[in-house]
Amino acid sequence: MKRQKQTEEEVRAEIVSTAQALFKRYGFAKTTMEDIAKSIKKGKSTLYYYYSCKDDIINDVIVKETDEIYRTVAASIVHNKTASDKLRTFFDVILKEIKTKANLYGTIKSEIIENHTRTEAATKFEKLLRTLLSEILEQGIESKEFTYISLDDVEKVAATIMMSLGGFMLNINKLDSDSMLYASSELMANILIKGLK
Repeated sequence: MKRQKQTEEEVRAEIVSTAQALFKRYGFAKTTMEDIAKSIKKGKSTLYYYYSCKDDIINDVIVKETDEIYRTVAASIVHNKTASDKLRTFFDVILKEIKTKANLYGTIKSEIIENHTRTEAATKFEKLLRTLLSEILEQGIESKEFTYISLDDVEKVAATIMMSLGGFMLNINKLDSDSMLYASSELMANILIKGLK
């Protein structure tokens, strides 16, 4: 039986999924375009038709990974009623998700640090999370749960939380166990919530 011809979107998705697995296993620097092409059983010319370089592939891998994290976080907080509970869930879920993707995150982190640039995907991810945080903060202000800040402060507070979270994420591999991760995220959420009340 003949295999159906893949659409361009399907080929791109296959390249990204394959690259994602190879980057996790061998790291970004050690994975070559040839490795990716061999793994998908296509020629390098096919790979170069879709991606001009490995950096373009890593950007799409980052988009895939960060979209997965964002969807998981957003879906997790929906079930919480209070803004405080949403913040706790936000910290718990995002840190667990990033910890599970630590190998790739380490690759992303080192690439960003080495190149002194922010990838488009990382910037988009940060904006999505900041928007989610802003919505939680606004809910807390409107429900009178958070009285220390006003609606005028929401963007600054969300940006400050993201900066703090960024520092936490850069050091996430130093947390030895899931219980230490949970305790750290709980402590971070509690300090923040007490400061907002």
